[in-house]
Amino acid sequence: MEGDNWKDETLPGRRVGSDRSAADEDVRRDRLAITVRVLGSIVVLLALTLCGLWSLYLLRGRAVYVGPTPTSVVWTPTSASISIASPHPPSAEMNKPSPTASLEIVIGSYVRVEGTGGDGLNLRAGPSKDFTRLGLALEGELFIVVDGPIISGDSKWWKIRDPENGAQEWWTNGDFLEPVERP
Repeated sequence: MEGDNWKDETLPGRRVGSDRSAADEDVRRDRLAITVRVLGSIVVLLALTLCGLWSLYLLRGRAVYVGPTPTSVVWTPTSASISIASPHPPSAEMNKPSPTASLEIVIGSYVRVEGTGGDGLNLRAGPSKDFTRLGLALEGELFIVVDGPIISGDSKWWKIRDPENGAQEWWTNGDFLEPVERP
């Protein structure tokens, strides 16, 4: 009877040497290759992560602070004027006292550091002791007054400039400045 073998007719059978088993084998190989690639990628990522964590562990506490670079300030005293004795004796005209204008500290005048006892004079960022100390002026140094006076505490504060470098200006206590004639 024809209907008795309905299972054989509806279910595919295994055929020796059929193209279907070769195709199934190719699919299995492709799946295996993809699985190996995925697992290999995971292993590489884990190794890189482990190396990164290990380097962080080794470099802990060795952070480098990147900030402003300190600049050293070198102060050099200015040369004092030297008077050379004349081979001729002074005349009577020269021995007469001449009237002198009393010098005062004003903007544009020259001043010399005096009365510090050799300790020098603090140069500050602003007109009081509360401002940052930027440097030290030595006894006898000359400066030009550019601003002031500003009264702070019991002192007058003047802003002075280095005559050799116009870009350098500071505030200082006027108690240790003596006005001088333009050099």
